[in-house]
Amino acid sequence: MRFNIRECDLYGIKNPFLFFSGWVESSVVKIEIKNEKDTLYEIEFKPTKSKTHSFSVRTEIKGKLVDKYRILAIEKDGHVEELTTFESTPWKRFAQKFQRDKLKDFKKEVIRDFPSTYSKTGDPKNVKDYYQWIAEYERFSPVETYKYNPKFSVIIPVYNVSRKYLTECLESILNQTYQNFEICLADDCSTNSETIQTLKEFEKKDSRIHVFYRETNGHISEASNSALSIATGDYIVMMDNDDVIVPQAFNEFVRVLNEDPEIDFIYSDEDKIDTEGNRSDPQFKPELAIDKLYGGNYICHLNAVRKTIMDEIGGFRKGYEGAQDFDLFLRITEVTKKFRHVPKILYHWRMIPGSTALDSGSKNYAGEAGRSALQDLLNKKGVNAEVNVVIATNYSVEYFLEEEPIVNVVVPIEKVNDDFLTPVKTTAAEMFNKQLIFTFVCDKNDYEKVTSKVVDFVYPHKVVQIEKTLAETLNKVSDLYEYTMILRQGTIIYIFDAIELMSGYSMQNEIGVVGTKILNKNKYIVDSGYFLENETLLPLTFVTYREDFGVYGTLLVPNNYRILEDVCFMFNKETLNAVNGFANDIDLEDIYYDFMLRVHESGMRNICLSDIEAQSKKSNTRHDLHKSTMMHWKQQGIDVASDMYYNENLSTQAAYRLDIKK
Repeated sequence: MRFNIRECDLYGIKNPFLFFSGWVESSVVKIEIKNEKDTLYEIEFKPTKSKTHSFSVRTEIKGKLVDKYRILAIEKDGHVEELTTFESTPWKRFAQKFQRDKLKDFKKEVIRDFPSTYSKTGDPKNVKDYYQWIAEYERFSPVETYKYNPKFSVIIPVYNVSRKYLTECLESILNQTYQNFEICLADDCSTNSETIQTLKEFEKKDSRIHVFYRETNGHISEASNSALSIATGDYIVMMDNDDVIVPQAFNEFVRVLNEDPEIDFIYSDEDKIDTEGNRSDPQFKPELAIDKLYGGNYICHLNAVRKTIMDEIGGFRKGYEGAQDFDLFLRITEVTKKFRHVPKILYHWRMIPGSTALDSGSKNYAGEAGRSALQDLLNKKGVNAEVNVVIATNYSVEYFLEEEPIVNVVVPIEKVNDDFLTPVKTTAAEMFNKQLIFTFVCDKNDYEKVTSKVVDFVYPHKVVQIEKTLAETLNKVSDLYEYTMILRQGTIIYIFDAIELMSGYSMQNEIGVVGTKILNKNKYIVDSGYFLENETLLPLTFVTYREDFGVYGTLLVPNNYRILEDVCFMFNKETLNAVNGFANDIDLEDIYYDFMLRVHESGMRNICLSDIEAQSKKSNTRHDLHKSTMMHWKQQGIDVASDMYYNENLSTQAAYRLDIKK
């Protein structure tokens, strides 16, 4: 049985917590963590089409202050294998908590990679910084006389909400600067008389307010459909019964719809408010990013959907409560791709006990409901794939091939040194039973050296010398097999099923280039992708811990980028030929980035798989591009000023930060 333990550490002096992650083969049905007497923790695995089960556990361990532990894997046939053992004492846990050398190394990494402009930016999670950004930058469009004046139908399912919050919700709609709307509420058999009384008062207050009083409690999906059934507008707007919108919300939507009346789905940024109306936690979103959406519902509120689209897909589906919006959005993406994002915070999501705004675990059924919704979508499309819950309401999709592919692993040799082959051997050993062909591409002057050094390399391989240019040679060797992985010199892949995962994505018609999360030699996260902003490459992150989920979960689930990190990526032959391969007229250091960008411009999606890690000798990420490359892209009409997968409200000095005056 093959397995890989990435992490197995106990933290905490008096009350130890186990941090345990890695993968085992799919023949394993259970992992047990035991001391000498008891089973302290169990991980049970459901049957899967995947070849592996991955796990990431953070749990308190109720053992003795001094204890010995065994971690066992139990397979389907009852075979038990010991994965690892370890001893824990208060002193060891104290030392683990204050690892001076590790902390020192991390500080060195951060200081070296730390953008000089970072200190001039603010943290969106910091309330003070966020309020400063609001004061300096939050602006809304003026009210105009529009040629196109669509009617918005706001649908609101209601159940036992307090008078205070329901009133604030409805008043925020009535106070819109654009007034062509109606409010369609559905009361789901509320038992709170205050709720019913408030609804009746507002019915009398404004003729545009309509209430559907349900005779039975059907939960949120059925209640939403009841509200939808009385809607007569051009666009359906969805709101929760305790949230509020800014007065300019509908005006911002109408302004964009007048620019393009063909838009079917429009959505905005949002933040959260507490019970007193204090704002926090802004969510600055990208344009439609399908694979990011598959990773979890980032669209949320505020949104408006063309009513004919809602009618076509049949509204909300019962059985997906907790993820009913996610299910709806997924089905809409199959009907239309005419989405538009408005980069303004138009919606305030209320944080109250029981609200998913406060805690995604508040609705403990939401994660499984979302997984089922995405799995159902893929099944109906005839896609052989499996959806897994990463954590809470975040997901990863694994696509399966009918048969194992032959993958051409191309290793461009930049410098022939004594250990240049070691990382390749490590990667090959990790994937010992895969159908791989290793192609070493080198300069003519290094051909004999490379050939002599790989003579004992036990895996199928060949050495190809660069005849004219690296680009032409890469095109030639990449056209020989269905799938090609570029593995830059010094890069190691430790994930056993990386080839299957990456080629599974690469086989999808809409997917172009598939990349990985990048670790440096000390196994800190270096990067995963870039935003092409303000005529420069803006890295997703600077050095951070391997366990970091990233801002908005960007290091947790698959994400779309125009440009990925270039040390490890895969594509198929069709993608290569669709853009005429790597370009000769681009600076040598930029040919990979240029290839990825042209793939994206051709209409395909590039994606980083965050659960695959490649360790590189690169100490930090590149921030620069050759001037001629940027000029070439501009001449090709490529937008190098703003990135569809980023957000104009965020800083171009440091990713996911705020530009504020300091």
